Amino acid sequence: MEQNKPVSSTPISLIWNWVIKEKKNIQFILIYAIVSGLLSLALDYKLQYQLSGIQYLHFLGWLSRS
Repeated sequence: MEQNKPVSSTPISLIWNWVIKEKKNIQFILIYAIVSGLLSLALDYKLQYQLSGIQYLHFLGWLSRS
């Protein structure tokens, strides 16, 4: 005869059970966050590179504000 042990519902166990149940959705969100973060960093560096190039052209006098 099996004894029914009460299952402890600690906050950690509830969160862990939820994470296991929603594993696929959590992976999708994590991948999306990584890709969007890398993309925003790449665009930011490209914009900084272009702006520094424009500032250098102003320094050389090739672009004048007339």
